[in-house]
Amino acid sequence: MRLVALVLLAASAAVASERVARPDAAADRVQGVDVRMGGIGHTRANAIRRLMTTQPGSELDLPTLQHDLARLRSTGIFYDVAERTVPGPDGKRVELSLKDRWTLLPVIGVRRGGGRTTSRVGLSDHNAFGQLFSVYGEVSSNADIPFVPQKPDDRFGSLVYVRVPRAFGTRITPMVQWSRDFLDFSSFGSAPHLYDRSRREVRVEARYELTDLVSLTSGIAFQRDQYAPSSLSQSPGLLPQSGNTTWLSAGIQLGMVQESLSMSEGTQLDLTLSRAQAGVLGSDSSVSAAAATLRSFTILGAGTDIGGQLTARATTGTSDAFLFRAGGLREIRGFPDSYFQGRQLVNGNVELRRDVLRTGLFVDAIGQAAAFVDFGWVGQRANAVAGIPYTGPVASAGLGLRWIPIPFARAVGRIDVAMGLYPERRFDISLGGQQFF
Repeated sequence: MRLVALVLLAASAAVASERVARPDAAADRVQGVDVRMGGIGHTRANAIRRLMTTQPGSELDLPTLQHDLARLRSTGIFYDVAERTVPGPDGKRVELSLKDRWTLLPVIGVRRGGGRTTSRVGLSDHNAFGQLFSVYGEVSSNADIPFVPQKPDDRFGSLVYVRVPRAFGTRITPMVQWSRDFLDFSSFGSAPHLYDRSRREVRVEARYELTDLVSLTSGIAFQRDQYAPSSLSQSPGLLPQSGNTTWLSAGIQLGMVQESLSMSEGTQLDLTLSRAQAGVLGSDSSVSAAAATLRSFTILGAGTDIGGQLTARATTGTSDAFLFRAGGLREIRGFPDSYFQGRQLVNGNVELRRDVLRTGLFVDAIGQAAAFVDFGWVGQRANAVAGIPYTGPVASAGLGLRWIPIPFARAVGRIDVAMGLYPERRFDISLGGQQFF
């Protein structure tokens, strides 16, 4: 009987304690998330709430709310992002204030790889219909006069992809991409051998956010390569073997990099493992590959930041279809595109940026000066045909100017003057409309 009495007494105390705790628990609940939008005002409030872990009815957790703000900044679309919590009778309301930028922008670029110059034009929108998903489309041409074919091997390429962060309010971000390109690759030198590569690829990927700072990724890619002699080749040479490759991949992403107009802050690590198995899903080859990319940025003071990126890649493949390439505006400035090629490839960049002016001429914009050092290491070439016959360290350095229009997201007019330092002395001027690092 004493035991029963003690149990009943404990149960009564628990009920009483719960009744007392309920008002406090209710006070910590999120009653609602209000959005006050400035800037262009294109983004829908429901799209912003979709990207947030903090939702009505959930308990208010301040670290989680700060991660939500960081996620919004990491899109490169929002700036002046701030929040405050307001107590209410049924909980707390979260009030967000932020400004958005215009995201429907043209894409213009060139690739110079030792043979033809491939031009590309297109449109990108990373906030399609104000719903914070990405739509991208481009058309490329390898003709001497862009998009005016005059020779049998003048071809048109294309690239289309759609990416939806936190689709339907879940933690899943799907991406679908379809592409075809017609590029030539050179062995460089005084009488270079060139070949044309025709590649068609369908890629499907998904990312799942385990936490606000840890995500898992997986994907599948169907890659179809064909090789042919280039009409621009100045000497005979071998051709890589044509074939089909089906890649299965898995990876993990740690951390986050936040954007604030001209500055970046934070650290992010991406690790990816890929495997193709002969006879599985139409693949002709058995190949493995691994890649790791570390990005880190620090704001040193008002209008000054320093950032770095380091990418390391390795593969068991031995032909040009599987080897990694580097050179040009995206990896190692001062050298032509695809100048280096190897089974193991490391490339890195360190860049110091300083805002030097802010102008309202035509459009509000920030002028920025940059100094950079690019570096890398090229491993075994195996059966490589293209690229210079070199293994070892690579280095270049240079200066750059950036023009960042504030009303436009991810738009950077840039010019980089770079000097290749090792293994060769070269000089190159690159123009671009995007910040890659």
